[in-house]
Amino acid sequence: MLKTATQQSRLAVAKISAGYILLNAVVSMGSPIVKENMPRIIQLWRTAFPRSTKEAEAEKGRGDAFSWQCALEQRSGALGVMLAVANQRELADDDAIKAMLLPVECALVMSSQVGTLIRSYGTKMRALISCVRVRVYQLLMLLPPKSYEHMFHSLLRELVAEVTLSDDQASQVMTSIAGVMCSGAEHTLLAPWSGGATDQALVEDQ
Repeated sequence: MLKTATQQSRLAVAKISAGYILLNAVVSMGSPIVKENMPRIIQLWRTAFPRSTKEAEAEKGRGDAFSWQCALEQRSGALGVMLAVANQRELADDDAIKAMLLPVECALVMSSQVGTLIRSYGTKMRALISCVRVRVYQLLMLLPPKSYEHMFHSLLRELVAEVTLSDDQASQVMTSIAGVMCSGAEHTLLAPWSGGATDQALVEDQ
């Protein structure tokens, strides 16, 4: 289903979404069969992302609105599968965690291009990019910080852009993850952006 999704443009996004939902459900079962097929699952999520951060930086000038919609749906789905794996200790071994790092790094590069993508392909990109961002943040909360310390600079830059909305000034709300992680004085500082965090979280969960 995932390999042939883009062959029918009218059904492409729906097939990509359905394919990853099914794969996520299978992984969530945590059966021995999943462990045996982890190399195939890892290969699937690798194909959803560029092969390097340099390639990720260059791709903003390629494609059209449809190809980006398919790509973002695919990356969101792949990150969802990574989340399902990371939630299960028996599946999240060193090899699986290592295989997650480049996709996460490429997702951070793509997130830094949100303003360009929205200007080029329309506001419908905003929700798709936000979904990718949410899943990246959720995944990083499950991974050992030591495994992604080389990304701290990129991650901090994206978190600052997320909180200040500096990369997408037309947006009026940040993703709910940042607000959930704050307490006390931080809420006072973030109130103008996180005021709708509860409603935003409901949207993200969909």
